[in-house]
Amino acid sequence: MEPGGFLLGRVHAHLRELGQRGEAEWAVLRPTWCQQDFEQPCHVRSIKEEGKLYSATSGGKIPWVSADDIAAVAVQALTREDAPNTEYLILGPELLGYDDIANTLSSVLGRKIVHVDLSNHALERRHQSFGCSEEHSRLMSSLDTAIKYGTENRTNDVVLSMTGNKPKSFREYAESMKEIWV
Repeated sequence: MEPGGFLLGRVHAHLRELGQRGEAEWAVLRPTWCQQDFEQPCHVRSIKEEGKLYSATSGGKIPWVSADDIAAVAVQALTREDAPNTEYLILGPELLGYDDIANTLSSVLGRKIVHVDLSNHALERRHQSFGCSEEHSRLMSSLDTAIKYGTENRTNDVVLSMTGNKPKSFREYAESMKEIWV
């Protein structure tokens, strides 16, 4: 979330303001979409039972990042001798759309997985069918719309520069977790 934006963006903006006044040392981790999102029950069930992934992202790309890489950046930020007093936009190593994710899962699982591109309204209804509130469903659908129009179309070297290690690819993640989708 951008500083000052909804949810945690407000906390980020507040920390930055405190830091600018010399009242706090701070660091904000801003990871993008996590590879581990595919461990959520809605994804696991649709992959296992239907061979499908659902989104409203169309051909939009995302730099899916591993939670392990986020944690490694956090360790480095928290154990520095001096407070970083900055934000870290933590992105995965490659831009992948849901079609790419479906193709990777197909290869890893040895069976066809397809991406179903829904309308925003259909995605909202799908989220609600899993028990999400109307408000949360609208929020999630709006994030997919933003992805569709390129807001996540970016990569960087934060993981490598902070940890000295290359970030985990989606294929590496999928290979390590494939048993949950079988």
